[in-house]
Amino acid sequence: MIKWSVLVNGIGLRVVMSKDIDGAYLAAMEEYGCKIEDILAVFCHSPFKASMGE
Repeated sequence: MIKWSVLVNGIGLRVVMSKDIDGAYLAAMEEYGCKIEDILAVFCHSPFKASMGE
């Protein structure tokens, strides 16, 4: 699981855990009862790792 910061309109910055960015959006919508349109930004806390076809 990866830590993601999610900026939600009207709520502020919150942290969710998910394995990918799509899951971060879903987690934020479930946890905070917002719509996808309310999510202004999603930031990953982990360094980028290229898979290079693995």
